[in-house]
Amino acid sequence: NALTDAGYAPALLSNVGVFAGVQFNDYQTLLQTWGQSSHPYAATGNAHAMLANRVSYLLNFNGPSQTIDTACSSALVAVNRGVMSLQRNECDVALVGAVSLLIDPAISDAAQSMGVLSSDYRCATFDDSANGYVRAEGVGCVVIKRLADAQRDGDSIYGVIEASAENHGGRANSLTAPNPQAQSALLQKAYTPELAQRVSYIETHGTGTKLGDPIEIDALHQAFRALAPNRREESIALGAVKSNIGHLEPAAGIASLLKVLLCLQHRRLPANIHFHRLNPMIRLSEGPFRLLTENCAWEAAVPRVAGISSFGFGGSNAHVIVSEGLPAPVVKRSEKPCWLVTLSAKTPYSLAGMTAQLLDRLQTSDHGLADIAFTLNTGREGFPYRLSWIAHSTADLAEQIRGTDAARQQKCAGKTSHWTPDLSQNDWTTVMREAQTQYQQGALIDWTPLFADGDYRRLYLPGYVFDTKPYWFEQAG
Repeated sequence: NALTDAGYAPALLSNVGVFAGVQFNDYQTLLQTWGQSSHPYAATGNAHAMLANRVSYLLNFNGPSQTIDTACSSALVAVNRGVMSLQRNECDVALVGAVSLLIDPAISDAAQSMGVLSSDYRCATFDDSANGYVRAEGVGCVVIKRLADAQRDGDSIYGVIEASAENHGGRANSLTAPNPQAQSALLQKAYTPELAQRVSYIETHGTGTKLGDPIEIDALHQAFRALAPNRREESIALGAVKSNIGHLEPAAGIASLLKVLLCLQHRRLPANIHFHRLNPMIRLSEGPFRLLTENCAWEAAVPRVAGISSFGFGGSNAHVIVSEGLPAPVVKRSEKPCWLVTLSAKTPYSLAGMTAQLLDRLQTSDHGLADIAFTLNTGREGFPYRLSWIAHSTADLAEQIRGTDAARQQKCAGKTSHWTPDLSQNDWTTVMREAQTQYQQGALIDWTPLFADGDYRRLYLPGYVFDTKPYWFEQAG
């Protein structure tokens, strides 16, 4: 769905890298506990390498495929590895993500015995009451490309990765005690003085521990005294998504990145919740930082710049700097009287869900019909269950979808022929009708001639609605 959101059908891509962060082996532990570990899939299915490798296998991707475990910094380290792979031309597109699931309670019991979990089940980041973090689960994935390639290909761009870096803290006071000098060195490695002057928001690691929060702020002070000693007070806001959703451990960085991209999109900064009184060990007056105690507009020079930090309890640190993508240039192209818009899925359930999601998006966006057709026709796979509409405007498309009868969601005839539109013999409307007929019969259509007259934009449109099926070992037949 990350690729679909970006407007790309996986079948059209090959040189794609996959970089995935993961940490625990909860499911394998449960298989052993329940005496199911001798199943032949128990070893292969639970190997960390398979998290990235199986994605590459299923989608036939040939770029680097790596699973990364640096504990809580795994996701941002994965981002850095994806950036490095693109810079070295090892791949043309990189899928970067991470996952954390709470499956085995023994992991939480162990964390509780270490004293790192909050006794009142709140991440009170930077607050005097901070007493630990709350374990949380989630999964996220982003698509990254070289900026010049994305601009050339008409991609919509959530944000631009200005820089990324990682390091290790070396020796520290204890396993779970961060090294502020290493964190400061990481920031000075990631930022140029020019970037340090432009950044106006930093998404902190911010776990909500009495010791970790002050150390992180101290490292920020050290770094910015060296990078931007003249930054005015309270010119850089500090946030922590963990106060909202908890700590996703290996996936914490992807949650932080997605939050920052949403902040750039909406130009708003959400407050840190569970904050009442500043941790007395934090000295904000020593630098250009302020805490977000209420939701506010993100007022800053354009393009806005944000930093994102993640620190692993084993000492691996990562930082990523992101700026907002510039608006796409306005493209002039010849107007068409109508466009064919298509949707397909493997099951009627999925197709119905995708149709409903598309209608919702059309009612809340101002997308042009030509770009909608381009994105859905060229950026999706062709599956057996198909729907299509010939529309004269976005409003007309929405009206037709609203009136679509569920009985139309019939499986196509299974035709496997290839069909290429011939624009030289017929007028545009006739071509659209013939394309619709071929599409509904199951043909694989070469859309290139229909979009050869100009630059079309890949829009963020709803992706695939997957069937929900349980894959828990207790339900296995």
